[in-house]
Amino acid sequence: MCFAFKKILNWYSERNVFVLVTVNLIVLTGLNFLIAQLVSGQSLENKTVELLKKESVFYAFFMIVIFGPLIETLIFQTAVIRTILFFFEKYRRLAVFVSASLFSIIHIYSAVYVIFGFFAGLIFACTYLISLKRRQNPLLVVWGLHALCNFIPFMLDFCK
Repeated sequence: MCFAFKKILNWYSERNVFVLVTVNLIVLTGLNFLIAQLVSGQSLENKTVELLKKESVFYAFFMIVIFGPLIETLIFQTAVIRTILFFFEKYRRLAVFVSASLFSIIHIYSAVYVIFGFFAGLIFACTYLISLKRRQNPLLVVWGLHALCNFIPFMLDFCK
C-alpha cells in the first residue's frame, strides 16, 4: 500500500499542473458516474443543491461552484494539511487521510456521497501536497479543481 501510494504521488508530481488537474477531473467525474451506476436505490440527490435550486441560478452557481469549493479547500485541505504537517512534518499520508476523512464527513447527504467524498478528498489532498511541494499555490490549484468538479454536475443539473 505504501509503495503504491508513493508511485502514484511520484507519477502525479512529474506532471504539469494542467495535466494534474485534467487527469484528476476525469477521474473524479468518472468515479462519480461509476458510483451512481453501481449503487442502485441510493439517492445521489444533494439536499443543499436542492435548496439552492429554489434560489436564482446565479446565486446557486456562486455558492456551488465558487464559494463552497473555496471554503471547503480552505478548511479541509489548507487548514488540515498544514496543521498536521506543522506538527508532524513526515506524516504526509496521515495528512491526506485525515483531510479526506473530514472532507467526506461533511458530504453526508447519503452513503454514496460519503464514499465519493472520501475519494474526492484523497485526490484533493494529494493535489494539495503536490502543489505545495512544487511551490505552486496549492489553494488555487485545489480550489480550481474542486470548482470544476462542481461545475460539471451544476451544468448537467441546472441546464436540463
